[in-house]
Amino acid sequence: MNDNLSVSLCLIFNGAWRRRYLIAIPLLLMPILATLIGLFTPKQYHSHTTLLIQETAKLNPFLEDLSVSTNLKDRFAALDSLLHSRYVLQRVIEDAKLLPKDAPQSEYDSKINQLSAAVTLSLVGSDLVQLTFKTQQPQDSAVILQAISERFLENVLAPEQSSISGSEKFLKEQITKQEIELNKAEKNLADFKRSQSAELPDLYSANVNRLHALKDKEEEKRTQLAGAKAALAALQTGISQVNPVIANLEQQIVNTTNEIALLRTRYTDSHSKIQAALYRLHQLEDERQAQMNAIPKIDSTDLNQLLNLSQNSNREQSNGNNKNDTLLDSQLKELQKAATSVKALQEEVNSINKLIRESEESVGSFGDVERQMSELERNLQVQRELYQDLLTRYKKAQVTGALGQFEKGDRVKVIDPPFIPTSPSTPPLIVFILAGIVAGLGIGIGFAVIAEITDSTVQRSDKLTMLIGAPVLIRIPYNKEIAHYANRPEQNHPDSSASRAGGH
Repeated sequence: MNDNLSVSLCLIFNGAWRRRYLIAIPLLLMPILATLIGLFTPKQYHSHTTLLIQETAKLNPFLEDLSVSTNLKDRFAALDSLLHSRYVLQRVIEDAKLLPKDAPQSEYDSKINQLSAAVTLSLVGSDLVQLTFKTQQPQDSAVILQAISERFLENVLAPEQSSISGSEKFLKEQITKQEIELNKAEKNLADFKRSQSAELPDLYSANVNRLHALKDKEEEKRTQLAGAKAALAALQTGISQVNPVIANLEQQIVNTTNEIALLRTRYTDSHSKIQAALYRLHQLEDERQAQMNAIPKIDSTDLNQLLNLSQNSNREQSNGNNKNDTLLDSQLKELQKAATSVKALQEEVNSINKLIRESEESVGSFGDVERQMSELERNLQVQRELYQDLLTRYKKAQVTGALGQFEKGDRVKVIDPPFIPTSPSTPPLIVFILAGIVAGLGIGIGFAVIAEITDSTVQRSDKLTMLIGAPVLIRIPYNKEIAHYANRPEQNHPDSSASRAGGH
């Protein structure tokens, strides 16, 4: 194995020696070319800043649901494109005062293209952002990079701030509109309850019970009314059998008897006044007896006349200081009480009937009232839930905005502020020279390998043996005279063919 390695190395060195000029020329030229490139290449200065954009609320489980995520990793491509946009870079030029305000647009375009090519944005991990700025004038790099970083942070945090403020404004407008709708729904329900206060579903059981109670009371009052009417009819029948003439005669008999009693206290029975009074008394008794033998029928008109007559008679008795009541007077009073009782009971029955009709209408309209009330309550519930949800979201938006302001200082931390570079980032001259040497060596070796591969000259005896199929008996060293003779034209050496044949 060592013999094979030695043979291989020997062959490589032999080939390298044969192609020594192809290897040496690039090895000499490339360092010179690299030195020239290193001398004439403009020096580049790199300045960078590192920003830590963290979501502190996400680390607190009590504030996690109130914070707005920046989604830095998902938005990185968009932020990078926005950073290189004309909108941002033109504002950077204005902030850093790189050009006067009255500069032509062509200068702005050139400066924007220059800044876009010079700035680089990279994301380290999920929260760390690095802004790199390369320039040939290091004295302005820190100012420019500071303006770029401020605009970048504005773009990072702008969606959160704008979304919170926009959400608060939108929710406040919706709450105002929803409050009007809620008040309208509450008013509609209140008006409906007021207009249908006796027919509300909550009072359905009470209305049914009240209807049953009214019907029971109606039956009771009708029974009492029937009894009162029967009593009134009996009194009317009894009074109709009393002749008012007889009653008047009896009254006169009583008066005459009283008069006789008074006269007897002063006179004897043979006195003319007493005799006249006794005679009048006998006539009255005879007339009463005659009237009682033939009692006529009287109607309600006669009853009214009897009542008036009784009142007149009572008035006369009162004037005469007579306290005795006749049978007719007592019956008329009972009749008056019975008539009043019948009238009162009839009014009660009519009133109960009216209440029963109203209760039946109330109970009968329960279905429609319940449907309308359910619709109003459902609408009110929806409006109330929507209003409460909007109010909750509005309060959360306010808390989220306050949280963003509270943690604004801790949200973004500048780990590495912009700085003015003191040394160029371009490789030093020695690096160019070494690179030229390595490149020249590589190019020379490449050319040598290509030349060896494409060269068909037989350089080794083993290859010659393989080509002619015969062993090599002798090897003639190189001789300049023989080489010169071999290179002469064939027409000047007619025996050249024979000599070449003898050589083989």
